[in-house]
Amino acid sequence: MKFKEYCKNIELVTCDMWEGFTTLIHRYCKNADIVYDKFHIIRHLNHSLNEVRKNIIKDKSIFEDKKKELKGKKYLILSNKNNLTKEKKSDLVNILKISNDLKVAYELKEEFIKLFNEKLTLSKAEIKLNDWKLKALSSNLKPYIKFVKMLDNWHHGVINYFKYYVTNALAEGINNKIKTVKKIAYGYRNPNNFKAKILQSMALGKNI
Repeated sequence: MKFKEYCKNIELVTCDMWEGFTTLIHRYCKNADIVYDKFHIIRHLNHSLNEVRKNIIKDKSIFEDKKKELKGKKYLILSNKNNLTKEKKSDLVNILKISNDLKVAYELKEEFIKLFNEKLTLSKAEIKLNDWKLKALSSNLKPYIKFVKMLDNWHHGVINYFKYYVTNALAEGINNKIKTVKKIAYGYRNPNNFKAKILQSMALGKNI
C-alpha cells in the first residue's frame, strides 16, 4: 500500500501540541482525529506553575529569607504529592504558606491533574475543564492566563482526550528503548543491523 493511501486509513493520531505535527496530520491523514498528549499538556502546566514560583522570587514585596526558601524548590512543587515522603509533604506545606499566589497556582495544578485522571464523558469533561479555566483566569496569574489561552487555541485536540483516552506513552516508551539500544552499541554499521536489534529488544521486552 502506498504511503498516501495508508495515511488515508488512519483514524486517530496522538501527538504533542506542535503546529508542525498538526499541519502534517491535516495534510496526509485527512480522516484522522487528533488527541494532544495529556502528559505534554501537563508539562506546559508545570512550566506555568514554575513561572509563578520564579515571579514570586523576583517580587520585591517578599522578604529575602522567604525567597531563599523558594529557591531550589522547583521539583518539590512539581512532584506528585502522593509520591512525597512525610517530611517532603511537610516542606511543601511550609513553602505554600510563603505566598497565596503560589498556593493558588499549586492547587490549580493539582485540580487540573485530577481532572485528567478521571474517567469522564466528553460533555462532563467540557464542563469541568471550562470551570477550571474560569478559576485559572480569576487567579490573575499571568502564566496561568497564558496556559488557558493555549488550551483554547488547541481545544479540539485537548478535549478529545476524554473522547478516546489515549496518550503518547507507548510511542514515548518505544523511542526511549530505541535511544538506549543505539547508545549501548555506540552506533551500527548499517540500518538493517540497527533495525534487527530494535526488533529483538521489542520481542524480549527489554533493552539489548
